[in-house]
Amino acid sequence: MIVIVDSNIVFSAILNSQSKIGQLIINSTNYFRFYTISLLKDEIESHKDKLLSISGFSDEQYNNAYQKIIHKINFVDDILIPDNDINDAISLVADIDENDVLVYSPYKSF
Repeated sequence: MIVIVDSNIVFSAILNSQSKIGQLIINSTNYFRFYTISLLKDEIESHKDKLLSISGFSDEQYNNAYQKIIHKINFVDDILIPDNDINDAISLVADIDENDVLVYSPYKSF
């Protein structure tokens, strides 16, 4: 099964790889294929200081957690996603968390 993960899921998994979300991403790749947009790596990097502060991790601990999680996720370049699929996705999640939609959409056609 294909599962699309957003920034909140990935941040949560990095902060606590022993959590249900972290363990799901780490241990269920035989059952699920996790996907997200490549821009999420930039988003994670832009919040690294906050993640370090929240977690109390050293740089090495953070890097280990980061690597453990991102190696289980397939990152797709947004240029490969057809515009109508982006617009459909925006419509599906717009009522859930508009800020996430705005962060991840390089398109203004909504």
